[in-house]
Amino acid sequence: MSNLFFQTVPIAQFGESPKGFVSRIAYFHGNPTIRDLHQMIGVPYNRLSYDTDSKAFETLIAKLAALMKVSADELFTCFSLPDFIAVDSHRSIKDIRINHPRVCPSCVKDEAENYIHHDWLHAHYTHCQKHDVALLNCCPNCNVDFSSQWVSDVFEGCSSCGYRWEDIKVNVSSIPEYQKMAMTLTGQSLNVYLAQLYQAALMIMRPFDINIEPLKRLPEGVNYEEVFRLAFALIFCDAFQQAFRAIRKTVWLKAAPHITEVSLDFDETLMRFDELVSFKSNVSYADLPAVKQYSQALPSKLVGISERVAPTLITKEQTAKLLSLKDDDVMNLVEHNLLHPLDTGAHQWYFDLADVDTFLVIINSVATEPYCEDINKIDLISVSHLCDLNSCGFGETLTFILEGNIEISRSVESKRIQLSDFSVNRADVIEYFESNFSQSLNDLLTKNDLKKLCYLSDGELAVFIKHLSLSGLSLGSRKQVFESKSLIGLFENNILLNRWAKLNQVKIKDVHCYLKNYGINPSDDLLWREDIYLYDKTENLEKMLRQFLYECGYYKGASALFLCLKYKRTILPTDFIIFY
Repeated sequence: MSNLFFQTVPIAQFGESPKGFVSRIAYFHGNPTIRDLHQMIGVPYNRLSYDTDSKAFETLIAKLAALMKVSADELFTCFSLPDFIAVDSHRSIKDIRINHPRVCPSCVKDEAENYIHHDWLHAHYTHCQKHDVALLNCCPNCNVDFSSQWVSDVFEGCSSCGYRWEDIKVNVSSIPEYQKMAMTLTGQSLNVYLAQLYQAALMIMRPFDINIEPLKRLPEGVNYEEVFRLAFALIFCDAFQQAFRAIRKTVWLKAAPHITEVSLDFDETLMRFDELVSFKSNVSYADLPAVKQYSQALPSKLVGISERVAPTLITKEQTAKLLSLKDDDVMNLVEHNLLHPLDTGAHQWYFDLADVDTFLVIINSVATEPYCEDINKIDLISVSHLCDLNSCGFGETLTFILEGNIEISRSVESKRIQLSDFSVNRADVIEYFESNFSQSLNDLLTKNDLKKLCYLSDGELAVFIKHLSLSGLSLGSRKQVFESKSLIGLFENNILLNRWAKLNQVKIKDVHCYLKNYGINPSDDLLWREDIYLYDKTENLEKMLRQFLYECGYYKGASALFLCLKYKRTILPTDFIIFY
């Protein structure tokens, strides 16, 4: 790339955020994001690109300096503010930098001030120190958060709705006490204060799980001003101080098991609070709006928190408990985009309580009241364990049900929505899964898989394979596998009654006799003599199998009229009876 690209460049300001400066360069030269600028100047963009102590940052500064025709040392000086508080491996939230830009509604109106300050990217710096106004994390017109991609248009207006910053009405508000404290303290006192402030913030976001599991970074969707206001009040509570000491001691002992006494150095900092601010809090941990005991949350309906200041973090295990699922089922819901874990960089998986609520509300929105008492209903939690359907995870099974418009009913009205309240008809689910049978098959099936799939004995399976000339692939000297694509045609064009009867929990001999009375016989006599019942799949066969289920009481209490409408079957005079 030629130097012509940087004929006009903004002047780097002392104390400016490096990422903000590069974003300004991108804006000057028509690049949508800083990632686009990186690509154009040939410098890879990664998570270390803007860590001022990293080699990646040195490489970036050297490249920019060459294109700007200035000294690399001179440019680096503009970004040499100490950032020792940004990352602390002993803090409950290790990295306190936010990923998206912040804008001062007063600074953007002044060309000389229209840049992003280094300190603003620390989460607790929520106000501009010069103008005493709250920094913007989102567009005041459409409330869309500023992109973590650092869209360069942020210096002029909102890239989502087109709102321009020149139209912003500036409301002056005093710098909050939590930020004043951070601006006043230095050195170790500042470290200790931030350790407490962010521990308190984490307790507010994670009220059901006060443990020592740290987060690498803050999740998205945080109202930073409100969270830190509550956190600052919380650090003055005796209950918090006791919990904080216990947590710090646990962390210390975990790092150095041989130490039995811990000298905590934040008492002096606490004493300085009284000198620096006239703030006393009578609030208790239990009084905070977002804080409830986990045991109290279980029986209550999961509706959104009335005063939404931040995601309410719950662990994977707590999510499973709320939904009455296994941990693996929760992960399967994540795989199918039905639940969304929060990006906190922690070893533990965290979910937002409101997202769990939304998941239940979505299911509840498509659920109906049952038409009648259905003795063949099965609750949603048990669906994925239906015979061989357990090869599908819970998330995949639920996705099939929702996409297939299978009727879901909710028979229990309770204050708290539970998955066990929802049910579907077993026959409906099996019929839909069978019609989409090929989608649930693994690519390769062993003999044992095929045996379970067809519900045949070892002897019957041997006859089945030989008679239908199913060719397997050899893996090693003894193991043989079958490709699923060789079976798809078989099950699309035929119904294996051994499988159908087992799935529907009826006796195969009863079904065979029932079909025989209507003149429907197996298509292969040789297999039939070996108790393998293979039928050509026809509309008439499927109709008679459904009729068999009705007469067996699969829809107890359902009128023939309802059943005929459900399956669009012609109504006969003899149909107007009640099946029990």
